[in-house]
Amino acid sequence: MGKLRCNAIIAVAFALVVVVAMLIPAAGSELYPPPTNLSVGGVASWSQPIIASGSALPNIASAADGDLFILTDAASWTVYRFATPTWIQQVASGSGGGGGTTDHSALSNLDYGDSGHTGFVSTSTFEAHTASSTDPHGSDETITGTLTVGSGTADTQITRNGTGTIGLASYVVIIPNAATPSAIIATGTLWYDSNDNKLKCYDGAAWNGLW
Repeated sequence: MGKLRCNAIIAVAFALVVVVAMLIPAAGSELYPPPTNLSVGGVASWSQPIIASGSALPNIASAADGDLFILTDAASWTVYRFATPTWIQQVASGSGGGGGTTDHSALSNLDYGDSGHTGFVSTSTFEAHTASSTDPHGSDETITGTLTVGSGTADTQITRNGTGTIGLASYVVIIPNAATPSAIIATGTLWYDSNDNKLKCYDGAAWNGLW
């Protein structure tokens, strides 16, 4: 009987502590939601806001440097640490090993410049680059190896053989044409005349047969 009475007294005392803690919160805890877990640890964490949780970050006026807050929503639980003057995201729960986030959109909160990262481009800039068919790498491009036109081993390859010299790993074909080229023609241009069955070269003024 005495043991039961002692347990009842302890329970009542603990309940009074909880009520008092909720009515007279410690500095900064008034904007933290009351704990749903009324354990000694839950009350202690709430009354002294070292760690708390909720669906919205607390007002910065109530936070002190080093405070931790777990932001909860339907998708994930994200840990924030307060460092004057704002809350800083620490870890977002996900399916990846060791924590972190698997949501690419969460990276939008990173401040690359202040973190010392350089060389990042915007999504629109990258998409415009990959979609461009006109000088996507600039008007001039240097290829130090071999340029392959096509996707198979028998396709044309253009290789630098020496200063001012290139080699072709295939035959060069000048497609026969019955209509004499009439656009602006550069001197030295070759054209195969299918009417005369002759390869012709432009000398800057007229076409001349090579045989």
